Amino acid sequence: MSVANEKVYGAIKLQKSIIKQKSKLGIKEYDRYFITLPIEWVESADVQKGDVLLLSGTPEELKIKVQKG
Repeated sequence: MSVANEKVYGAIKLQKSIIKQKSKLGIKEYDRYFITLPIEWVESADVQKGDVLLLSGTPEELKIKVQKG
C-alpha cells in the first residue's frame, strides 16, 4: 500500500491509498481514503465500529452524517 495523495486541513488529515489486487481477470486498482478526525467529533457523533460516515462541505465547514451499521 502506498500513499498517493495527502492533504492536511487544520486538524483533519486526508490520505488516499491505491490498492492493487490480482484476480483471474487481471490486476484491479482501488482507491482507499482515510480521514483522521478529532476525537471530540467522533465521540459527539456517537460513532461505533461498522458505522458509515458521510462527509460533505468544505475543509473549513465539514459536515458529518453517521449511518448506523
